[in-house]
Amino acid sequence: MMKIVKSLALAFVISAIVLPPVVRPASAQQLAALSTQDWYQRIESTRKKAQGHPWVSAIIKKIDVGSGELTISHGAIAHAKMPAMTMTFPVRDPSDLTAHETGDHVQIQVADDGGVIKIVHVKSGKRR
Repeated sequence: MMKIVKSLALAFVISAIVLPPVVRPASAQQLAALSTQDWYQRIESTRKKAQGHPWVSAIIKKIDVGSGELTISHGAIAHAKMPAMTMTFPVRDPSDLTAHETGDHVQIQVADDGGVIKIVHVKSGKRR
C-alpha cells in the first residue's frame, strides 16, 4: 500500500515538472478573455468530468496561488485509489484558491484532467 502511495506521489511530482503549461490552471487574464459561449462550454466540461465523483472532506493546509495548487489533508478518495493523507493537488479553477483560507474545512471533488488528478470542485464547509 505504501509503495502505491509513493508511486502516486512521484507521478504527481514528475507530471508537474514535465507537463507543458497547457494543463495548468488558466490565469485570470485568460479567463477574462473568454467569450460567454466559451465560458459556458468550460463550465459544462468541468461538470461532465467530475460527474459521479464523490465529495471528500478536506482541510486546507496551504494555498499556493502562483502554482495553482492546494495542499490539503483529505479523507480517502476511493475512485482515485488514494487513502486519507496530506497532499498537494493542482486546482482546475483559480478562483478556488482565492475563495478559501488556510485552515478552512471544505468538500472537494477530484477528477482526471488531461492525465493529471486535479481538484475540480471545492465547496465551503465550516472554518476552524
